[in-house]
Amino acid sequence: MGDIGERERPPVVALEGGALGPNVIDAAWLKRQRPDSPLVHKLIREASHSVKDLSDIRASFRDQLVVVLSSLFVAGSFIWFPIVCYRLYRSCETKEQKRIFWFCVIAIVASLYFTNASRRARRWSLWGSWMRYLKMSLVVEELHKHYPPKKEDPPKIFASVPHGIYPFGQALSLTGGFVNVLGRLRPVTASAALHVPIFGHLLRLVDAVPATKEEVLKGLEERGDRPLLLLPGGIAEMFDAAPAAIQPKKGGAARKTSAQQTEGIAPPGSEAEGGIEVARVRGRKGFLRLAIQKGASVVPVFVFGNSRLWRLLPFGGSLLKRLSRTLRVSLVAFVGRWGLPVPLRYPVMTVVGRPLEVTKSEHPSEKEVDALSERFVEEIGRLFEEYKGFYGWGGRKLVVK
Repeated sequence: MGDIGERERPPVVALEGGALGPNVIDAAWLKRQRPDSPLVHKLIREASHSVKDLSDIRASFRDQLVVVLSSLFVAGSFIWFPIVCYRLYRSCETKEQKRIFWFCVIAIVASLYFTNASRRARRWSLWGSWMRYLKMSLVVEELHKHYPPKKEDPPKIFASVPHGIYPFGQALSLTGGFVNVLGRLRPVTASAALHVPIFGHLLRLVDAVPATKEEVLKGLEERGDRPLLLLPGGIAEMFDAAPAAIQPKKGGAARKTSAQQTEGIAPPGSEAEGGIEVARVRGRKGFLRLAIQKGASVVPVFVFGNSRLWRLLPFGGSLLKRLSRTLRVSLVAFVGRWGLPVPLRYPVMTVVGRPLEVTKSEHPSEKEVDALSERFVEEIGRLFEEYKGFYGWGGRKLVVK
């Protein structure tokens, strides 16, 4: 299929207002827009499926300004925060000024450990600006059977790929209308990230879980409407996120619409047919073992467009990979829009697959873990192949490593 233009996107369903409406699919609209699409016929035939577009209006100038400033503040904090601290320290001329400087630094770091989870933070209006900026959409399989989750539900692990350099697709699923559908997801993150000012503050506000065996097991004992969100590809997958140059093909389908040209958004179909996406999920079995131990179902998730939001710079690759693995933190050279730490405008579509049910076993065998791993890898491949044409990546291939 070609790209998904402004008029070809899934129908808008308002999620901010609370309960989900019964008519989650506009069947006539879908048939009219894509009469020959097997996926559309499946969505219509299976009433348990739903397509939702969370961006009900185009990104305004204000939306873009909010995204640029917030991205510079958060994503750019790894650059500007140490620079500002260094410059301020160098500008201190007296012992009194240096004492004030260190007091402020210690206060900022200490505030991390007094930052608690906040439901209100998930509803900040800036997340709506981000969703419109990235044209966020959500596809959920078996919607009415499993969502929204309830307190008494068994635990779930949402295992999402690809990671991307900054996993904005996954991060936004913690906020806004996603919460009404998927519940209050708790991201599993590197422990070091929780101790970084600004970035760590945000992670604590959304009740992030350190990526240790003990903390993940503890998280799986929480109430059922607070599933865990885990990115099994981890740091290694970040180095697969270099987007190809956007080269519109000659002809109609791959051209940007006038609206897209105005907004500067890069439609999926504008990339040359071909190319690959990488999911590093083979051999990532630790979280699957924990899922079996707690009887938690594993929900495969593929985030289309997540790997296209930044450009990976072509230097220091092997060295940065080794350092990242050693330090267990991400050290990646990248740029975004205008060469700044601002994501490129690329549509993001999150596809939530069917939960993989497991039989609880406190001491799972290698055979049980391997069997679940194969099911998970197979489902990730199915999600990509089944939905890539609808997204506009018909000629793209998935490489599972």
